[in-house]
Amino acid sequence: MPSELFSNLLLVVIVLIFNFLAATMWFARVSVKHIDRQLALSGVGKPVWDGIGIRISIYALAILSEWFAKTPLIAGAEVRAIARRKDYYLALWFELSFLLFLVAVFVIYPFIRD
Repeated sequence: MPSELFSNLLLVVIVLIFNFLAATMWFARVSVKHIDRQLALSGVGKPVWDGIGIRISIYALAILSEWFAKTPLIAGAEVRAIARRKDYYLALWFELSFLLFLVAVFVIYPFIRD
């Protein structure tokens, strides 16, 4: 019975990994690309400190939260003004899929054998 539970939980984690990867790709390709283009047109530009794409999660949090948009890391007010309705939904999918993936990893961890 425990091995069947483990295999089912492992399947859920694998599905959530692919869900998170899909959400990341969609949000980065659609929303972040649009936001970066609009920021460049307005003269703000993307953050100079970001070399590997950390701004992706910060953009998502800024779109979802007015409080987080006040961060000095990005131009949060501009990002919120530029964001479209579909950017909001993609950011929500991105953040929720990451949260579900983390919860699933913590749930499955005790079942992993040494």
